[in-house]
Amino acid sequence: MTGSRLIPEIGAKLSRLLLLFIPAMASGSDAPLFDPATGYRVAQYRAVVLAPPAGVQQVGAKAVRDLAQAGAILLDVFPLKHYEIDKNGAWITPDSHASLPGAVWLPIVGWGQLTPAQETYLRQSLAQVTAGDKTRALVVFCQLDCWLSWNASRRIAEYGHDQVFWFSGGVDEWNSEGFPLKSVTPYPMPPDPPRPSTP
Repeated sequence: MTGSRLIPEIGAKLSRLLLLFIPAMASGSDAPLFDPATGYRVAQYRAVVLAPPAGVQQVGAKAVRDLAQAGAILLDVFPLKHYEIDKNGAWITPDSHASLPGAVWLPIVGWGQLTPAQETYLRQSLAQVTAGDKTRALVVFCQLDCWLSWNASRRIAEYGHDQVFWFSGGVDEWNSEGFPLKSVTPYPMPPDPPRPSTP
């Protein structure tokens, strides 16, 4: 998995896209794997993850199925490789993605270091899908051996959500259990604020 390659545009739209730029994942063997200040994984995101973050419960596919049936929100943090975002917050991308039925896809929130725009997107998306209820159960996932979901589940727990579950096997385990997958599109970005008209 790599960071995003943005499609440049002019004026305010270009500025907005630049705020969302996702740095390419460090590939050098001597690059630090974790941010020493925060403890988030910042490189080599596809690697074995041995334990969940503190305060987050690890679950398997059958438990996720039961949680979803009980009303839990499924949050997919699989990253996008190529995209742009229009002025209304809609994602434009040639990439397709199959996920768990009913999942909310947040493709830029699992990196070890988020830009302010990415963090705003995560916080606002959470507030919208939970209707502001931080007791709502949330299941965070990506693929098998994916540190992006580890980062995101830890981050969401640190925001004060008290029922965060980490589905470490992600889409791979779900599919291997014979459960259905469904094509999803990314959750919309907050639209650009209206600009005052020129007198």
